[in-house]
Amino acid sequence: MGANIPQKHFFRNVSALPVTAHLCERALGMLQGGMRTADVVKAINCNVRTVRCLRQHYRETGRTADRSRSGRPHVTTPAQDRYIRTSHLRDRYRMATTTARVTPGTHNPSISAQTVCNGLREAGLRACRPVVRQVLTRHHRVTPRPVLWSGIDMEVQGTLWSEAMYHSIIGLSLLSLQAISMLCVTRKTSSSLRWYPSCRLILT
Repeated sequence: MGANIPQKHFFRNVSALPVTAHLCERALGMLQGGMRTADVVKAINCNVRTVRCLRQHYRETGRTADRSRSGRPHVTTPAQDRYIRTSHLRDRYRMATTTARVTPGTHNPSISAQTVCNGLREAGLRACRPVVRQVLTRHHRVTPRPVLWSGIDMEVQGTLWSEAMYHSIIGLSLLSLQAISMLCVTRKTSSSLRWYPSCRLILT
């Protein structure tokens, strides 16, 4: 998995698949035929910069072949490439860093995780990435969980309303301030509360 790129990966698109040599020649023919750049982009499904680079490259070199590379040797052997693909196919939750640690390079003690990701991308695979979430501390463990008030039926009649509000202040505190104000002022609530004519308050 080195820097050498085959001819089919001539100009890479920003969002789509790499443009093959056949599509490069087809796009050049469209441009020479008088088509607009936007129409060529839609025809071969690539980015507009890809077509512009292709046209500039043809003006400078007179051909659509891929530009020469530095010739840096591969850091992995073909057998290691097959091992990387096979190991990630068997374990789809395997991370690239784990594979990089156990895979020695041809001229380095180990390879980088980016090398593993590049090789998997060429095979149409993707390495699993660790989940980034909030670190739970002791404060999260000792904090009591909110009380679930689903299905609780409270009867409220006349003067008992204030007493019911006093004893249910903990439960009502779990509701939004808007729902509480609507209940006390207009006796009309949001979807969190339901008010029935029989003065029966049901918290859902």
